[in-house]
Amino acid sequence: TVSVLYCVFRTKTKNLHAHTMSEGKAQKSVVEQLAQDLLIGGFIGAISKTIMAPVERVKLLMQTQESNPDVISGKIKAYTGVGDCFTRVRAEQGAQAFWRGNLVNCLRYAPQQGSALAFNDALNGMFPKYDAKNDFWKSFGVKLFSGGMAGGVANTICYPF
Repeated sequence: TVSVLYCVFRTKTKNLHAHTMSEGKAQKSVVEQLAQDLLIGGFIGAISKTIMAPVERVKLLMQTQESNPDVISGKIKAYTGVGDCFTRVRAEQGAQAFWRGNLVNCLRYAPQQGSALAFNDALNGMFPKYDAKNDFWKSFGVKLFSGGMAGGVANTICYPF
């Protein structure tokens, strides 16, 4: 979802950039483009985490229920499945409980995703360009390698967080 949102956002900004270039305005520097990609990627990463927060919350509750002292003692019945967990959380804690902890998750994820998407464009530009229709495997390999390197750089930068 993040990549799709980013591609749509990136296409819009490239179209806007092409429009401003036709009007004679100056082209962005590499640092400005990297900063823009970082902000856009981080923003879209936070949006995708917020959209998926209910699924993440249910996953976390399902994974940790066996270590809950109330479940172990029998005070609270264990969740029987994903549907039961969704239903009970909404009934017992309200709909807002699905987004509990989401701010911290976004603060952790946005820099990582933003830097991964920003570095992907920068690193992809360092490799030769191949036409995806004529040289599919070469194009695929370059994109795969630059994406992997971008993810590695992003994880290296954001690891302390």
